[in-house]
Amino acid sequence: MKSKPVTSNEKKNVNFNSVLMFIVLGVLGWLGVETRATSLGLAEMRTAQNMISRSNSEAFGRMEDHLNNSVPRREFDLRIVAIEARLTEINVRLHELDLVIKRNR
Repeated sequence: MKSKPVTSNEKKNVNFNSVLMFIVLGVLGWLGVETRATSLGLAEMRTAQNMISRSNSEAFGRMEDHLNNSVPRREFDLRIVAIEARLTEINVRLHELDLVIKRNR
């Protein structure tokens, strides 16, 4: 069997397909490189975010410890209870005055 001769149109099609394949492979290679660079950048950002988060939580823990140690807890609670008791006394007195005013009307 003899193969038929290749025409100039077929040669053009083969060349065009080869050029297109070369362009597509080049673009795919470039996309692969860019994707890798982007993923490395994201990994670095994630690592930095984790470090910042860790340092923030440690700083918050230190600040919380400092606040807890600055005023003893019992003393603070006693002060709050005393203030609440005083507010209750004031509210009762205001209520009594309100009743007196309503009776005198």
